Amino acid sequence: MKYLKLFILLLTVCTGLAACSKNEEIYGIPTVTFSISGHVSDDKGKPIEGISVRFRNDAETYTDAEGNFEFKHCRTFGTGGDTFGEYLLFRDVDGAANGAYENTKAYVTFVRNEDVKTGGGYNGDYRAHDTGIVLREKPTE
Repeated sequence: MKYLKLFILLLTVCTGLAACSKNEEIYGIPTVTFSISGHVSDDKGKPIEGISVRFRNDAETYTDAEGNFEFKHCRTFGTGGDTFGEYLLFRDVDGAANGAYENTKAYVTFVRNEDVKTGGGYNGDYRAHDTGIVLREKPTE
């Protein structure tokens, strides 16, 4: 169990730092940046560690020991506007180590950060914070 927690911690740190590394600017393609933070818990309010959180196929991170996750200033394709919505995918990837939970999709609305200037194919920065996700335990067979 000690090694599993160490593995999840390393995985969280390594993937959290690299969560947005694939998002490179491509000339001629409109892009936006986004940030999101949130918390994943079970239906009793207990935080869940080690849950994969994926935005499209662009970015992935994992929840920490307190169930928190965060993406900061990730770049993705987008045309702008006041808001945009996107599904995040939450997956239990560590098996039954800390409980077994059903995979969940959650629709999140991102709101434009008006303080960030746009132009040249860059269509703005968007944020969604304090996103709370509740995962249901998988039924026992």
